[in-house]
Amino acid sequence: MNKVFDKLKPVFEAIAANKYISAIRDGFIACMPIIIFSSIFMMVAYVPNAWGFYWPDNVTNTLMVAYNYSMGLLALFVAGTTAKNLTDSKNLELPKTNQINPVAVIVASEISFVILSILPLKTGVDLTYMGTQGLICAYIVGLIVPNIYYVCIKNNVTIKLPAQVPGNIAQSFKDLIPMGLSVTAFWLFGVGFKAATGTLLP
Repeated sequence: MNKVFDKLKPVFEAIAANKYISAIRDGFIACMPIIIFSSIFMMVAYVPNAWGFYWPDNVTNTLMVAYNYSMGLLALFVAGTTAKNLTDSKNLELPKTNQINPVAVIVASEISFVILSILPLKTGVDLTYMGTQGLICAYIVGLIVPNIYYVCIKNNVTIKLPAQVPGNIAQSFKDLIPMGLSVTAFWLFGVGFKAATGTLLP
């Protein structure tokens, strides 16, 4: 058995070293505090049921607010953290003077994920796929958006302002085209996917 593991070890090491697998792993690990934190409220709300004690509905609903808006939005956060970790890897391939802005990538990824995952209703929106049911979609978005940014930044497909312009303002304009391309691409894909299948990507 040890010989089999020894032979497979290089394969496992190669998989672990893959920047896309690492981004998925590290993106999820970054959100572990959300899972642990929200689980506390879930336990307080429902574990007493095992001993026949039930909180009044208003107490249960109050406790579940913290759960619904943390764990219930897990996929949204994972889209951002996955994109951020892949961006860090991509930046190692770029010169120090021309890097991808991780904050902009997080924002673009979360916007793109929301576009793909939220179902508009007559009186609001359906947030079903903001939680764990939307994780696969979150990973797809989180792995594609940094690549769009990478292509744009590497090939200087950006808006450059004069050196006299403050850095934060210049960075905002530099991020404009990559963000526009990312969001537009996922918006068009979402529209096409829903028209073809009658459902959302998640």
